Amino acid sequence: MFALLARLFRENRELSAFIVCTLLSFSLMLLPPPQKDALSAACDLMVRPFRAMKRGGADLAGVRRENEALRSLLITRSEQLRALDRERAEVARIREVVRFLVSSSEEGYLEVVPARVTRLPGVRLSERIEIDKGKRDGVVTGKAVVAPEGVVGKVVSVLQERAYVEPLSAATAGASAVINRSGVMGIVRPRVGQSSELLGWNMKYLESGSDVVAGDEVVTSGLGGIYPPGLVIGTVTSVAEGPLELSVRVQLAVELHALRQVFVETGLRTAPPDLLDAQQESLLRELGLLDALPEGEEPPVLGSGPRTGEEEGTD
Repeated sequence: MFALLARLFRENRELSAFIVCTLLSFSLMLLPPPQKDALSAACDLMVRPFRAMKRGGADLAGVRRENEALRSLLITRSEQLRALDRERAEVARIREVVRFLVSSSEEGYLEVVPARVTRLPGVRLSERIEIDKGKRDGVVTGKAVVAPEGVVGKVVSVLQERAYVEPLSAATAGASAVINRSGVMGIVRPRVGQSSELLGWNMKYLESGSDVVAGDEVVTSGLGGIYPPGLVIGTVTSVAEGPLELSVRVQLAVELHALRQVFVETGLRTAPPDLLDAQQESLLRELGLLDALPEGEEPPVLGSGPRTGEEEGTD
């Protein structure tokens, strides 16, 4: 009999559980009130840790969800900050381009063709910069190539739809220069190491005792017929006195390995400002910079000529 019941219970676990729970319920119902209270308190005491664990698990799940939400928000804000930094850099670049395009000169107006850099020079001193403008855009060899920051180089080869520029970092490059403050003249050339690597730039052929100090701005002198006068080349970083001439080191104003936009000189003319509006608006439209001008303001006169200390103070 007992063996039969034991086998029945083993084979029917659900029925066994039901019978046990039923018997336990009737047993509890038959208990006197004091014992029921004591048993209830004991059960509550036994179950309390499990309830606490359940609440802790729920709280932990909530904390995890909150952490995931905060992490997602942080990633979104970081991406927005990076995008904002890129936009600020682009706005700064556009302001420099507009400032360059609208800088005026009493001697004339520098006609330029905007071009985008399609290939930058590598580590070899013979490598050139490639731009996306060529013969069909009026680009010819021997003309100056500049950026809003200053001189880049000169055009040395022109095809129909592109051209190649010899930057001031090339071994054979050079620019006739003048110290803007004192008028001392010389030539800026790249400084080459023993392994033909570029070390920097020197301003050569300055007599010992010339009025040159660190921090002086170096601009083009206009001699040589390549670069118009007054274009920024760079800044004097150090001056060392020699027996016959000064050893002057110069830091270029333009970061040649970070160029994106350049301007190729096509001529210099003296024309009334109102005759230049169409050309200036065309340049700004091609660069997508018309929106950068204040609303309702007419595009200012295009020109880039010699920079004087007085003009710089009014920029």
